[in-house]
Amino acid sequence: MPGIPSITMATPKFLQLKCGTNNYEWGSTDPNSRVVRYAAATPGFEKKDEPYSEMWMGTHATLPSHDLASGRPLADLLAENPELMGAKVQQAYESKLPFLFKIMSIGKILPFQAHPDKEWGQKLHIKDPKQFVDPNHKPEIAIALSHFAGFSGFRPLKQIISVLKAAPIFAEFPGAEATQTFISTVSGNEESEDKKIVQANKAALRQFLHAILTQSTSRIEEYTKKLLDYIASPTSSFGPHGADLPGLLRLIHTQYGADPGLFSAPLLNCIFLKPGEYIYIGADEPHAYITGEIVECMASSDNVVNAGFCPPSDRNPDLLMDILTFEYLPKAAFKLDPKAKYGHSLLYDPPIDEFAILATSLAPGQTENVDPIAGPSIMVFTKGKGRMSVGGQSKDVKEGEVYFVTYGEEVVLEAQDGDYEAGLEAYRCYTDLN
Repeated sequence: MPGIPSITMATPKFLQLKCGTNNYEWGSTDPNSRVVRYAAATPGFEKKDEPYSEMWMGTHATLPSHDLASGRPLADLLAENPELMGAKVQQAYESKLPFLFKIMSIGKILPFQAHPDKEWGQKLHIKDPKQFVDPNHKPEIAIALSHFAGFSGFRPLKQIISVLKAAPIFAEFPGAEATQTFISTVSGNEESEDKKIVQANKAALRQFLHAILTQSTSRIEEYTKKLLDYIASPTSSFGPHGADLPGLLRLIHTQYGADPGLFSAPLLNCIFLKPGEYIYIGADEPHAYITGEIVECMASSDNVVNAGFCPPSDRNPDLLMDILTFEYLPKAAFKLDPKAKYGHSLLYDPPIDEFAILATSLAPGQTENVDPIAGPSIMVFTKGKGRMSVGGQSKDVKEGEVYFVTYGEEVVLEAQDGDYEAGLEAYRCYTDLN
């Protein structure tokens, strides 16, 4: 491209990035949300009078990041200089970052959704490339920056049965036949490991969820009114596994009104996270983030199938039934524990190849030395001020700034000392196939 410099080996070991934002309807309207604050840290950001939902960091074509200095897409620079990624990662992922890194500020519950696995991603991309824009899978993690709540995966069957019995409104909504078929199939077999029984349980759960998501608009409206009356009744009960549901359902109703997702909620694990805790959600698993601000990372894909907490035109319950695994698992299967790393860092390492995240939190004056990583990385500073050194090249950094860090370089982070009390906090997403 004439007049625009190409990256060379003389270029710094890191590139400051300009990252785009999304204004999805579920985003936060708080003018001080993290998405707004972090995006505003980069020159050129102009805030609109709209919700701000996400800041994307990566090379995905839907909203690619750019080198701040040259204005060129990061994807182009990596394609021209594959050595910046390391040979192993470059060959495996064809000079494209295998992850999509995000900051999310949630103002309303996200759609009840799942992301296709690789097989489904490929089929759907071929069939409908406008809606399914890539052929990849999309396992993901969410790390809480604030207090967070989200639905993640189907509950253990005993818990589902407990809620249905304690709160009959949920059993009535999909119809007596659908509910009775589900309960009679799984009762007494909820914890069986026999493969045939497990498959029968999954089939019953699928049939039951499909009945919930495909009720008529009039029935959804009728039973939403009944559900609100039930919640308001002083004698209502949701059982020991449904104690969180009344407050969550009231919140969701204020956001979306009558929606079939209200009646799917008892089937799902509701997970609450404190800052620093995280969940892992595999491809083909149902989920819906409810509230909070998070660091999110996923395999580089933008494919999604919705069936609730969204306009009827965006719902595709039949396709969702096809892609879901219908595994029924406890919360512990989704809420994982990070591991201590170095002196002031935590490693979030989900069971996939595409990415891991290293989070570093420094008090004023503290320093962290991070060994070279055999792959590319993107680092976002989520709090404070300080200094970053990569391969001996240094720069002052502050909250909201985002950097691509090249392959195989030691990174040193130092929090600003003195009167500044925030310290320094950074999340670094990377790929390392060693």
